[in-house]
Amino acid sequence: LMIFTAPDGTGGRNVRHELRYHVSILLAFLKDRRALPVLIQSLEDDVGYGAAYALAMIGDPAAIPALRDRLSSSNEFDRLSFAYALGRLGDPKGTETMIEFLSIPDWGDQVRALEALGEFGDERALGPVSAALRDPHANVRIAAAQALGAIGGAAEITALEPLFSDSTTRPWYRPITVGDAASQAVARIRSRLTPTGGTTQ
Repeated sequence: LMIFTAPDGTGGRNVRHELRYHVSILLAFLKDRRALPVLIQSLEDDVGYGAAYALAMIGDPAAIPALRDRLSSSNEFDRLSFAYALGRLGDPKGTETMIEFLSIPDWGDQVRALEALGEFGDERALGPVSAALRDPHANVRIAAAQALGAIGGAAEITALEPLFSDSTTRPWYRPITVGDAASQAVARIRSRLTPTGGTTQ
């Protein structure tokens, strides 16, 4: 923790950004609640996104008020990070903020928001995520399908099936077509709907 709290000249804000970021990620893996005060303080500086991830992994709801306070940040990547931490901590504001990001005209932010919504498992996101299946960008449609595979039910199968014939391919990070993503999502939903040892109709 000294890397965050050392006085000027021996660390603190003079420490290389990359080093402080990696320390925050290490703290995330350690999941030590003693790091909470330092991480909360770090939400306000240039490694706020790393601190937010660490707080999400530690899982202490005591961090929720500080994370909520930072949602007004003008930095969209930081806001995504703070909203992600809130969602992981079970705060509904995390889901609400991620849903807002679905209307931002940046497919990268939309994909990150969809991935988070699929992870949160909040059914309030089903409508907005289903609407993203009609987005003009293939990466967004793929992310929406994958999110529905994680949180959807029978109604979402109907929304996904028309995408089976969409052969548009995501050109980066494990290339996959929209149709394959939709098909895999439906299979995942059906596996949840089917009792162990049973069959679907």
